[in-house]
Amino acid sequence: PLTSCVFTPPSLMEIDEGSGGSLIISNAPPEKDTGAYKLTDKTVDSKAVRPHYNMGINKRLEGDILVVLFYMNDNESRWTTDEIHSFTNEQVQPVLDFLEAEAQKWDVKLNFKVTEYSSATTPGYRFKYDGTVVRDLHNSPTGSTKDLIWHECVILGYPTYTAMNEYFCETYDVDEVMYFSVINASGVSYARNSITDDIPGQDNHPENSIIFSHNKNSNGGELKYGERMYTVATVLLYLYGAQNMDETDGRDMLSAVICPDDIMYATYTDYTRFSLDDYTAYCIGWSDEIPDICYYDSWWK
Repeated sequence: PLTSCVFTPPSLMEIDEGSGGSLIISNAPPEKDTGAYKLTDKTVDSKAVRPHYNMGINKRLEGDILVVLFYMNDNESRWTTDEIHSFTNEQVQPVLDFLEAEAQKWDVKLNFKVTEYSSATTPGYRFKYDGTVVRDLHNSPTGSTKDLIWHECVILGYPTYTAMNEYFCETYDVDEVMYFSVINASGVSYARNSITDDIPGQDNHPENSIIFSHNKNSNGGELKYGERMYTVATVLLYLYGAQNMDETDGRDMLSAVICPDDIMYATYTDYTRFSLDDYTAYCIGWSDEIPDICYYDSWWK
């Protein structure tokens, strides 16, 4: 496969900060075993640590980047103007502000621009998916809804994803464009990110993300400011090669001790607590130094 659907967990959990100890890590790979944190025999290199970095349309999270928000209706959901403005300003914008601030810490220049499209706010256009977007790709015989981005291309009058991407890059004078289809329903959000080397144009496997306004287990209702920050941030970062940090028991254990607040690990509802630490920074190219956490045997188990 040339793309992968990387999803955000359907439920929230809090990390008990008082349950673990602390681990001091040096700037260089450890030179000897450190108790429970034994060194790995595995070859630790860029390909192993960040396998999806620098692939697809979304290669480098730096410079000027346009975020295109398609607020899509479907047969079971619709957006109002007030709901759209609220979601952009209170759920998406906090993520963009957070990433711009974190980029500065890594000496990376990052500037986001945002544009919105919807039936409610874009006169003369009907942004509706004729059908129902899959709410839970794990309980669907067809998996995820894969053709949303093509519907959006057609609605805007572009024959290919590449042509649409070129229009946005030139019109907004940006280095890259990210595409988010936002559905006003409870569901499992995910990113369709490239996991193999490039194909010219990427028209067969366009990178994009599907975001649901509420968590799958939610009954809906008014969102608190920044409540969907974790979800929006993770599907954005997946496009640039970020990896889950609780993928295995060993990674979960190490992350809970070493970087419990990293945006790719913690699932808080308190948006002020997140950080973007060494491993995630390396995965998305903000750092070129493999983090020490990757040299521990537990990381690979």
